[in-house]
Amino acid sequence: MKLLSLLKSKFQRNTSELDQMILNKMKFKQQVFKNYKDITSGPDFISYDVLSNQFFIDNNISKSNPLWNKVTVQRDKNFADKNQILFPRFVITFTMNTRFSTTDLIPTIKLNNDPNIQTFSFVKSEDPRIEKMLTAFNALVEKLLMTQEKPVEIMPGIVISFDKLNRLFKLYFSDKLLNNTTDGSK
Repeated sequence: MKLLSLLKSKFQRNTSELDQMILNKMKFKQQVFKNYKDITSGPDFISYDVLSNQFFIDNNISKSNPLWNKVTVQRDKNFADKNQILFPRFVITFTMNTRFSTTDLIPTIKLNNDPNIQTFSFVKSEDPRIEKMLTAFNALVEKLLMTQEKPVEIMPGIVISFDKLNRLFKLYFSDKLLNNTTDGSK
């Protein structure tokens, strides 16, 4: 009976410690992604849906346009594969950053692409119809970012802002891009 009582006490202590670890992990995750949450809840934030809809309206393009769908599917696949995504003024690339994950590469922004990493161009295309759409989309993004100074979700879960004073682009990303954790565990 004494052994059972001892085991029960130890189990309760371990459960309490585990609960505290889970709580600490959740608090850390909230703290790490606070900038993303703050910027996406701000009044000037342009969501990907709003951006896309504005692009479709401005260019008289249907949401179901097969060329646009083809290029965005390719973009999303390259992003999922951790390849660089080239935009006219910046490149979304990936790096290790233990603040966000100890196991996953996280998205970051650079001015130039790394020639050693596969790059998907969201600027140029062999198909002139797609390139025309990309040019129009990127012009809208640039206007919103640099002229109107609004943070823009240029892809689902990826927000870019432009710091006019320092002339720097900043990238914020959703925790959903990291398997829903900050340490890469599932």
